[in-house]
Amino acid sequence: MFIDPNGDTHNYMEFQINAFAAIWDLMLNKPPRNGGPSLTVWDIKGLKKAVYVDGTLNNPSDKDKFWGIELAVPLRTFRFGGNNSMPKLESTWKMNITRVYREVDVKDVAYVKKLGANGRPV
Repeated sequence: MFIDPNGDTHNYMEFQINAFAAIWDLMLNKPPRNGGPSLTVWDIKGLKKAVYVDGTLNNPSDKDKFWGIELAVPLRTFRFGGNNSMPKLESTWKMNITRVYREVDVKDVAYVKKLGANGRPV
């Protein structure tokens, strides 16, 4: 999930979660392509999360049905420079939610990422 309140690709938050409920949250003052550092010391204080799995994780011998997440993110997380940055009534924020899918093979009853010619996951 990418949250960029004013949509200018600067001072935005990134949040990732997986089916194990492991999270990674960071803030970026500008995009990495423009030399922006990932501020991984930033933390979403007060985050509430739940992960639901209908199946078994990392077991290629069965067929999983789905997994899903539920999040509650406190608005105070998005304060940049004090109370003035809190959303106003009828304000619009920019947000993007994505899902990363990686191709895998099953080898020796375990999942293994498929790699392209460049050695990176496909």
